[in-house]
Amino acid sequence: MSIKDFFKKTLIGTAICYTAVTSLFSLIIMILYSGVENGAGLDAVRIFLFLPFSFLFGIANTLLCRERPDPIIRWFLHFLLTVTGAFTCILLPSGVTGSGRFTGLLLIIVIYAVSAVIIGITCSRLKKAMKKDRELRSDPSGKKRN
Repeated sequence: MSIKDFFKKTLIGTAICYTAVTSLFSLIIMILYSGVENGAGLDAVRIFLFLPFSFLFGIANTLLCRERPDPIIRWFLHFLLTVTGAFTCILLPSGVTGSGRFTGLLLIIVIYAVSAVIIGITCSRLKKAMKKDRELRSDPSGKKRN
């Protein structure tokens, strides 16, 4: 993968992630604070900080999809970039201090772990189903069946 392709894939992932995170955050704020006078306003700085988080997440996803380095290293880098980005760009600017930051970090790690397990199981099942489908479509001589 060339550097151009790497950044193209990263920027596309960044745009998708930024749109999803901003929309989800806006929806949560609207649901929680719509009944409070002036409560549903969105903080422009926090929304802007979703962009560097999305960029780090885009880089993490692009690295995860590469063939090298080993999968364990790719998953570790993905975890590190995602959790670091979420902590510095989402949790720290929220104004939470002390044990709230620690609890927030643990929550980020738990959300990451649950998401990774769900995505890992789903991808594994899809790969197995696709492999089985390919095997059923071809006979031992390599010719496809109708």
